[in-house]
Amino acid sequence: MKKTITLQKIIYGLFFLILIVATIFVSINKKSYSKWNLDADRIEFRFPPLEATISISETETLKKRLAESKDPNELSSLQAQLANVYVSTAKKTGQTELYSEAETLAISSLSLVSENPQATMALVKVLSARHEFGKALELLNSVNLNTKSSGDIIYLRALTFLALGRFDEAFTDAIALANQSPSLSTATLKALVYNHLGLDDLAFHYFSKALELEDIGEDAQAVLTRGQFAVFLIKKGNYTDAIRLTDAALKVIPNSAYVKLVKAQALNAQKKYVEAYALLTRAFADSKEPIYLLNMVFSLKLQKKSEDFNVLAQESIDIYKKEIKENLYGHLLDLASLYYVTENYKECIKTVLLDQQNRRNLRGDLLLAKSYIKQSKISDARDVLEKQIATGTTEVALYYLIKTILNEKTELSLIQLYDLKAEQNNPNYNMDLLFTLP
Repeated sequence: MKKTITLQKIIYGLFFLILIVATIFVSINKKSYSKWNLDADRIEFRFPPLEATISISETETLKKRLAESKDPNELSSLQAQLANVYVSTAKKTGQTELYSEAETLAISSLSLVSENPQATMALVKVLSARHEFGKALELLNSVNLNTKSSGDIIYLRALTFLALGRFDEAFTDAIALANQSPSLSTATLKALVYNHLGLDDLAFHYFSKALELEDIGEDAQAVLTRGQFAVFLIKKGNYTDAIRLTDAALKVIPNSAYVKLVKAQALNAQKKYVEAYALLTRAFADSKEPIYLLNMVFSLKLQKKSEDFNVLAQESIDIYKKEIKENLYGHLLDLASLYYVTENYKECIKTVLLDQQNRRNLRGDLLLAKSYIKQSKISDARDVLEKQIATGTTEVALYYLIKTILNEKTELSLIQLYDLKAEQNNPNYNMDLLFTLP
């Protein structure tokens, strides 16, 4: 009898212990999800946005001075200034034809004065807009850093390292800049680097810090930061604050195609596919850039509108093929994404591997892994996914994706581990996106 009572006590004791542990675990998890919530006072831009006419006025003034100038040094300086204005206006308004004008001016400026950091930076921004990051880095490495423009050069170099997947080098530049000159742009850069390294608490901190540091006249960067912060929050399952950030950004620059794209991503995550498609249509109308057309294709796939999808997908493939023919490494991953979403997995893999001759990044590896899975090349897919996970990234799609190829009988503990990681990083993940979107 005593043994029975003792056994019952042990069982009850174990039950209550498990209950306590479970309660603590749920509490910790709830805390980990709520920590990605953003204070309302950090959402809105605190300063009145500058009118677009200011840049127009600046453009006309520079054009007039260029027409009147005869001195080569002054001409070079004016051309570099105007090139940067064109790049800034292109980013702000989506007028992509201005990139070509900026490129012409920057090249002309450098032909007059070979060491002109402002002209070099304008050219680097144009190359980056075209995804020619290797060429951009070569240019940046040729610049003398013993000038007053050294901070701007290092900033651009860090962004280029990020685009190329060279995170350690980006980290070195970002830390040096942020310590030397804390600002909206340097804090944002630091957040982006930490995000790529999988240090999400630090990324969230520096995104928040960036919004505290923004100043009057920083409209374009303020909008870009909100867009990038929103992308981070979407990946953490906080779609509400992501949309609040994009809405605040669109008050500052209403025709920002990039921000409309990010908001559409948040709507897709909420399964609001029709609203997302409408927003992407407006983004494409604002910019005419094919990246927005590409995302319209994805949206039609999610809506299961096969006829419209097939037509737009083929049009998009033709556009990207033409662009890539003119500029070999520009937008290869966009074309690979189109091949994936149209189920041409062989061409998708081929295109990603071509892009990886120039750089290696998460997006390309996700495309590779998904295509390998579709072709039943499970070993190849697992190799790609595990290498990405080993980099420290917390991209939640990796966890959900790798679970689909693990063996439940022999790897249950590993499946449970990835379940936990997925739950900790984004418990609200829309599973429709896993094999639909690249």
